Amino acid sequence: MRDVRSFTGINSTQNIFAVAPNGEFIIFKKTSRELYYFNPNCLELNKILTLVCLDELYRDDTIFDLFFHNSQLIIVLQNSADNSISFALGSIEEELVIATEIKTSKIIVKNSGGFSKIINDELGPVFISFPSTFTDCNVRRRTIEIFHIGDFLTENFNQIKRLPIEQRTDSDELWCNPFISRNVLYFFNQYNQQLLTISATDRHQCKTLQTRPLPGGKYPCRHFVHRNIIVFEDFAFVFFSQLIESAKVGMYESTCQAWKLHLK
Repeated sequence: MRDVRSFTGINSTQNIFAVAPNGEFIIFKKTSRELYYFNPNCLELNKILTLVCLDELYRDDTIFDLFFHNSQLIIVLQNSADNSISFALGSIEEELVIATEIKTSKIIVKNSGGFSKIINDELGPVFISFPSTFTDCNVRRRTIEIFHIGDFLTENFNQIKRLPIEQRTDSDELWCNPFISRNVLYFFNQYNQQLLTISATDRHQCKTLQTRPLPGGKYPCRHFVHRNIIVFEDFAFVFFSQLIESAKVGMYESTCQAWKLHLK
């Protein structure tokens, strides 16, 4: 569904959505202040949900992301003034989604010089901010920030883990689409078939890995714009979307969208 960008008229460049724990419905981010409730088994129930924040302090906040935690819908709110992040319980009532029990974190969304998004590790949702390169001489501009949302929601643990990365010199790198597996943070290089791995423990050691196809196989085409990753115990399922139009596909590349990436 992330590949269907006009799905239900959703006006979101990232096609953000959350699937209900029982699988009965999906909630999409439609706009900065609206969600879309989608029930694949009963289309008559489909509807637009308008965000309502009862607390005056958060009334102008916008939707950054959403997910389910312990079967409860969580709305991630972004403050339009300072880009701070808050988490709210989302209660669906008629054509409204009401944000209650709002908790403000120390997280600030990066709008320049980096990216911010929500991914998952083995323990649950993680908020991550990161630069796209690590060539800057200023260590602050090549530091990754990780925030475990589950610990914050259940135990009020409001601490950001910072991973300063050693300066890199290769300019032919654009790191994107991070995911976590067994305490290792992975990034894809948009320009080639490399992965950057960073240990989340010890000294945050970095390694560059070269992905390789099985004998007789091919690589994913480099001209895909987006990747979505689901992590399993020893491999990652990678779904590619949005192939650049009129892109030249190499001899050893494939436009297949679904791939299994084995992790050692």
